[in-house]
Amino acid sequence: MDVIVPAAPGSFRVVLASAHPPDVFGDSRLTPAFKHLDTMFGRVEDPKETVAHLRENRGHFAGATLKLLRFLNQHHTGLRYAWADQHSDSATRLGVSHSAAARIIEVSATVPKIETETVEWTGHLQKFNLDTDFWGLLTEKGSVTGRLREGSPNLNGLEVGRRYRFVCEERIETISVFGKDKKSRYLVSHGPASD
Repeated sequence: MDVIVPAAPGSFRVVLASAHPPDVFGDSRLTPAFKHLDTMFGRVEDPKETVAHLRENRGHFAGATLKLLRFLNQHHTGLRYAWADQHSDSATRLGVSHSAAARIIEVSATVPKIETETVEWTGHLQKFNLDTDFWGLLTEKGSVTGRLREGSPNLNGLEVGRRYRFVCEERIETISVFGKDKKSRYLVSHGPASD
């Protein structure tokens, strides 16, 4: 999304527009994302229901949402948003108060691994370091790195240059406005690539 300049002066109101034009049918890439957010923010006054939605969407969506809620809680503020696309008769307006954000964070703490997503990577083993528990695979999408932790299978016997399938638990640690999120990956299992 791009900030429309000038943003509303004298307030914390920010006006954004899609960085991509609508397709030939007038549909925006952002509409499904906002509808997903609406489903969650439409139930924020019931923290158990909100966390149930986050549990159904565990992983990156839940992690990014909880980071936003923690930010709001830390700064003792709420958030309101409104959005519309070319097919809308009126704008959808939703938000979350500081107190609702705090309650959701508290309830979400009871759900293990809500911010973790299981991902699978196939590629050539590029590197590994048994002292630091660091590993790297060269996949079709580029280099993917991660670590071992207690309970992870060890890498003894794997050969650099051979193809493997790594199953990992992945979590977004920081979200970048430049599209390069910092992710932590921990190896859950590995095996030879089937292809």
